[in-house]
Amino acid sequence: MKKYTAFVALILAMLSIFTSCRKTEEASLYVEVVAYRINESDVNNVAAELKKALPNCPDMDVSGISLDDPGAGFQIVVLMFASEIEFFICDASVSEKLAAQGENFIALEDLFSKEELSQFNGTGVSFPKYDDNNVLTGEMSHVCGLDLSESENAVNLTGLENPQIFIVASAKNLEAAKDAFRYMATL
Repeated sequence: MKKYTAFVALILAMLSIFTSCRKTEEASLYVEVVAYRINESDVNNVAAELKKALPNCPDMDVSGISLDDPGAGFQIVVLMFASEIEFFICDASVSEKLAAQGENFIALEDLFSKEELSQFNGTGVSFPKYDDNNVLTGEMSHVCGLDLSESENAVNLTGLENPQIFIVASAKNLEAAKDAFRYMATL
């Protein structure tokens, strides 16, 4: 029990440290662009384009994290848990690492109608499931994202070879996250 308490205390301390680096005021939408090598000008392009496309979110917070940085993966998971990331754009090589078997993202069928989903570009993304011993079960998670690799506009905008988009399960501003998802999915 002592180890568990110490672990929880460590997680809470890390959460406090990572979230204190964010804006102190509430943003209308938190967007994160994640890849192994992130180009700041691509993140700025995404921010400008999303702010132009979503005028109801002028104070949206768009930032980028490179997984080349030590501890970045842990930082992202903590930010997801703290609702400091709502709309997630990443390279395909990153998504499975951070998906927690799809549990970190909302199933698209829970967010959009079948008609809406049929109008989106891209291919649905789901993740393999593992048992408690980290052995593949043969099951897949719900479809919780879109791979936009075939969208030249999405590739050019993000600077990512294989961009994928997701809405984080802990999203506070779900309508704004859905609007951002719709926009990217129809580029």
